[in-house]
Amino acid sequence: MGKKYLIKVNGKMYEVEVEEMGASQSVEVPTNNSSSSQAPATATVSVPQQSTNTAPSANPAPSQPQPSKPTQPSTSASNTEGEKITAPMSGVILKVNVKAGDEVKDAQTLIVIEAMKMENEILAPRDGKIKDVLVKEGDQVEIDQTLIIME
Repeated sequence: MGKKYLIKVNGKMYEVEVEEMGASQSVEVPTNNSSSSQAPATATVSVPQQSTNTAPSANPAPSQPQPSKPTQPSTSASNTEGEKITAPMSGVILKVNVKAGDEVKDAQTLIVIEAMKMENEILAPRDGKIKDVLVKEGDQVEIDQTLIIME
């Protein structure tokens, strides 16, 4: 028996079962066909053989989709500069919810970054005060770029 996964494609959930096969094996997969008068269409998928020294995972994939969690930014502390809140991914700044001097609470949404058509919330790592905001809406940011400095 193979491993079962839930996959979301274009907003629709599909349950798929994946089974390990030999190097030269292939499998035919039925595909949706809009016309009922034709025979069901199939797609052939070749599956490369997994290395023999790789053990199967002891923890199977969960059968229920996991809710996406807001992204915790990486932070670094420095006595003279404050705590830097950096971008965990490349993307475009959609929204900046704070300005210099604002008091923020732990886990408050500071910035929203769009990456791969997904909105990712950057949260405050703790209660504190915003010392400086280094980005504005529409800015392109890279991984580990400093977005905000907290006191």
